[in-house]
Amino acid sequence: MQGLRHRYSFLYDEFVQTPELAKFRQFLDISSWRLNRQVLLIENKVKECNDAIADIEGISRETSVFRVTDFHPAHDVEQHPKLKLLIKDLDILVRGYSKDLILTHQVANLPEQNLVYARHFAEFKGLFMDGFYGPTGEAAARYQKVPADEELCALKGLDEEDYITNFLLKHAKSIYRSMYAVLGWLFRWPPLDDSSPTKYISLQAVRTSMHYFVGFYVPLLLTGTLALLNGLDSDPKRIIALGCVAFVLMWSLILLVPSLKRHDLVAIATAFFAVGGIYIGSRSHDSC
Repeated sequence: MQGLRHRYSFLYDEFVQTPELAKFRQFLDISSWRLNRQVLLIENKVKECNDAIADIEGISRETSVFRVTDFHPAHDVEQHPKLKLLIKDLDILVRGYSKDLILTHQVANLPEQNLVYARHFAEFKGLFMDGFYGPTGEAAARYQKVPADEELCALKGLDEEDYITNFLLKHAKSIYRSMYAVLGWLFRWPPLDDSSPTKYISLQAVRTSMHYFVGFYVPLLLTGTLALLNGLDSDPKRIIALGCVAFVLMWSLILLVPSLKRHDLVAIATAFFAVGGIYIGSRSHDSC
């Protein structure tokens, strides 16, 4: 017996540990073709059932036309064995179509592969040989695209990131090279060349950096707001300043908070203006 030539168990072990890394074909075009084909089979079977009902003696063909959906389960179908078999086949076809439709819908809604893991997968060692993806023998180009091909899906998706984090991940390679160039100039590092192995900023590093940035930015913005309002000498100026800061706050939330809904933005803006209005009112009262 011919021995195994390649080991892919390491890949599937990683799929178990990191489901976001998994990359599979969805075959939604084939699923759509199957569903449409099943529709044709069901329509043909319905026609056969209707023809069989029309041949039953005692049914008036002149006053009305009966379809299979008019045939109540309480009717004595045992007297019509041909119709009984046709209805049974129709039940099987409709049940199979419904199951396939639900399954296709579930597959179509599987998460897309995250940009970080698409890049990781594209650089996986030992998977791509002679232009082919080893486990399936498909063209390697399909599995090495970054971002991943639209026809591919993952077993698990990551939480949605904010706009700035997504920007950093999308341009991680150029950001790494820019940072290396600046630090290399300061510390006299050797320059990067095109043959150097590509390195990327990890997802965890980007998330941690954004946490530190937000932890510094939000207190600074609020402190600056209080200092600005306190330094102005009239209520109209304070109100205009409060509106400008609220504008900055809204855009900051849009860029820094993922999946923020519009009603949340309205609620935050309302609360911000309410607190700011109370502060301005108290300042006016003190000045009187």
